Amino acid sequence: MSDEQWSAQINPPVLLPGRSATATLTYTPDRDHGGRGVHAVLRCRERYRYDRTEVHDKTTRTVTHTDFEELARIEFAVATTTEL
Repeated sequence: MSDEQWSAQINPPVLLPGRSATATLTYTPDRDHGGRGVHAVLRCRERYRYDRTEVHDKTTRTVTHTDFEELARIEFAVATTTEL
């Protein structure tokens, strides 16, 4: 797939724990497609930063790290047999 257009809108744009959110995913193909169905996967990942103090020889420094954790993975059917 080369020039297809994907668009995602999430409301609210900043997701907070315990708050509901809505998402709209739009796909605009650049040519006709035929398929047996469309499936989507919603991956809920939390990205966070933390500081860690590292000691090398006699030098101490604080380093900021970024990591993530996958909280949930939800798979669902979006459409059955279709022509786009």
